[in-house]
Amino acid sequence: MSLLNEMLHDLAKREPSKQLIPLPNPTSSPSKKARMAIIVLCGFVLALFAFIVLLITKQTTLKTITTSENKHALRKNGPRIDVVTSEVKALPTEKININSYIEPMSSPYSFRVALQLPASEDEPFNDWADTQNEIQNEPLTSSVNKVYTPLTLEEWHDAQLNKAIKAIEDGFDERAVEILEAILIKMPNAVDVRENLASLYLSFGDYARTTRIVSEGLKYSPADAALITIKARLLLDQGKAEEAIKLLSGFRPALSSYPDFYGTLAAALQSEGRVMEAGSLYKALIQVDPDNGQYWLGYGISLEHNHKLNQAIEAYTKAIQNPDSDPSVRNYAENHLKTLQG
Repeated sequence: MSLLNEMLHDLAKREPSKQLIPLPNPTSSPSKKARMAIIVLCGFVLALFAFIVLLITKQTTLKTITTSENKHALRKNGPRIDVVTSEVKALPTEKININSYIEPMSSPYSFRVALQLPASEDEPFNDWADTQNEIQNEPLTSSVNKVYTPLTLEEWHDAQLNKAIKAIEDGFDERAVEILEAILIKMPNAVDVRENLASLYLSFGDYARTTRIVSEGLKYSPADAALITIKARLLLDQGKAEEAIKLLSGFRPALSSYPDFYGTLAAALQSEGRVMEAGSLYKALIQVDPDNGQYWLGYGISLEHNHKLNQAIEAYTKAIQNPDSDPSVRNYAENHLKTLQG
C-alpha cells in the first residue's frame, strides 16, 4: 500500500509530457451587446413595417368609404352639382323677363337648376306709376310664393284719381290739379278725370281752362252727362242761360244718377223766368237728395212765386238749417225768409 501511494505521489510530481490543446475561443458566437442591438433593430424594422401596412390599409378603407358615400349621395340626391353647372351653361344667354311665377317642380334637380339661372334684370318702371311695387330678392322656397306685377294703366289711374280727390277733400286744390293734369297726359280719354279738373277750374273762375278741358273731353265722349253739366254751368256763369237750357235739353240722363244735371237745368230755367218748370224739377230733386240746401232754396223761390208762402217759409227754413249749405245759399234763404215773415 505504501508503495502504491508513493507511485501515485511521484506521478503527481511529474510535468506533463505533452502540452494540452487549449479550447478554441467562441469567436463566431455574438456577445451579449451585439445580441441586444440585433433585437432592437429587428423590433424597429417590424414596427416600421406594421406602420406602413396600417397606413396603406387606412387609406384603402377611407377611399372605399368615400366612394360608397358618393354613390349613396348620388342615388339619393340625383346628379352632382357639376352636372347641373354644365347643363346650365347650355341654357340661352339672352335676357329673361319673368312675367309670372312658375311653381317649382318637386325634383331636387329642377330646384337646383332654378337656383343656377342667371338673374334677370328688373323690368323698367312705367314712368307714370309712382307707386309701383319694387321687386325684392327673397329666398326661393316652395312654401312662399309671391307674385310681383306692375300696376296696369287702369289701376294706376284709379290710384292717382283717389289721391287727387283726397287732396280736394283736404283743401289742396292746386295739388289735385297737378295730379289730374298728369293723368290726362297719359290718359287723355279719362272722362272722370276731366270732370273733376274742369270743376276745379270752374271754381277758380278760370273759364278758358274749363272750356278747354270740357271740349276735349266731349270729343272722346260726346254724350257724357257730367261734362255736359259743367259746360252748361260755364254758360250759366257767363250769363248765357238760354244756351245752357238748349244744351241740356238735348239729353235725358237718369235723374237719380245725375241730379246735378237737372239742378243746373232748373237754375237756368229759373233765371229765364220759367219758374213753374224750375219748381217741378226742384221738387223732384228734393225727393232724391232731401239734404241739399240749394234744391230747397230753388223750390222755395218757386213756391213764393206761386204765392204759397207757408210752404215757401218751410222750404227756406230747411235751406238755412242744412249745415252743408253754401253760405251764399243760406244768406239768400235768410233774406227771403225775413221778407216773408215781415
